[in-house]
Amino acid sequence: MFLYKCHKFFTAIVCFSLLLMMFTVQVFAEDVPEDPYLILTPEDPKNTEENILVGTLQKRLTELGYYAERNTYILDADTLFALSDFCTTNKLPFDEKGVRQSAWDALMSEDAIPAAGSAEYTFIPYGTESETVLALQIRLKDLQYYEGLVLVPEKYDEDLQKAIDRFCETNAISYDRSGITPAVQQLIYSQGAIPYTAPAEQRSLAEKFTAYMMQDADLLVIVVPVFVVWILIMFVVLIAAVFTMQRLQQKKAIKDANQGPQDTREIGAGKGSKNMPPPPVEMRKMIQFQIDYQGKTWNLEKDASCPLTIGRGNAEIRLDSSDRSASRKHCVLFFKGAVLMLQDVSVNGTYINDSVFHKCTTPVQSGDCIVIGSHHIFLRF
Repeated sequence: MFLYKCHKFFTAIVCFSLLLMMFTVQVFAEDVPEDPYLILTPEDPKNTEENILVGTLQKRLTELGYYAERNTYILDADTLFALSDFCTTNKLPFDEKGVRQSAWDALMSEDAIPAAGSAEYTFIPYGTESETVLALQIRLKDLQYYEGLVLVPEKYDEDLQKAIDRFCETNAISYDRSGITPAVQQLIYSQGAIPYTAPAEQRSLAEKFTAYMMQDADLLVIVVPVFVVWILIMFVVLIAAVFTMQRLQQKKAIKDANQGPQDTREIGAGKGSKNMPPPPVEMRKMIQFQIDYQGKTWNLEKDASCPLTIGRGNAEIRLDSSDRSASRKHCVLFFKGAVLMLQDVSVNGTYINDSVFHKCTTPVQSGDCIVIGSHHIFLRF
């Protein structure tokens, strides 16, 4: 009777207990440990121990035929790409952020599945004589690793061992010197195999020059051999030399024309010589300059048959060097027929009778005042 009267109360307690169990079952569930990273991402700081782990990882990937680059001891994009191939082949999860513990354990195990194509190579012990050895010798000779060595066909001898040593050193990989592993063979036949370059002290001057000329150089956005760059440089130098020679010849012709013809023969000199009149002397065009500057005045007289340069530098009419408003080559005076012309070549311009002229040519007359900086120049001609 009591249970019948309290059945609603007991039902409510049972429902509440079941509901409480539903919400608390996860609290008591056993935590599943996450798969931790063994090697961090490249962006994180690396210490010596982590670099060694990355080197071990790259070496193992090379042995299995997934990695054919140099051992960088850095978890770079090439290493992650090779690890991705390994995880895909071995049906393991891959994370771009680093190396999972499960991937590391599978990679280091004896059951690791090698890359497709690496299974066709087998371990070649020292002293083997076969066509496989001959194929390796031909490939190494094409890569110039037999330089200075003797190739004995189909025989794994000491010279082939030295060629393999050179190859592994150049391509930064390690191997067991008791034989040639499948990973080394795959790298030898790969397109990423680096050709051999003899040390500089073992190469002749001609070989060094050829190697230098055949190096790649960046010409703007184009990669060309070094000798192409030198051809372009010589072409530019040749054009500059021709242009300079033409300018020098033009200046010499103008100078000779301004000086006029001269007869260097002495009148009456030599037996049978005729007395010839001296050549006409070209009329000289003289200009008188009165220059005032900071209370100082000096007078000059110059022949304007040739252009006269005015400035504070190396000029025919030299101004005081303390006047920084004047340019080193400020303006040029020259006669155009019977008219005296002024050509401004300065930075600040030239004033003539309170009118400024900048980068232009204008006629001047006797009595004009030319103002350059703090210099006042009066002309008389």
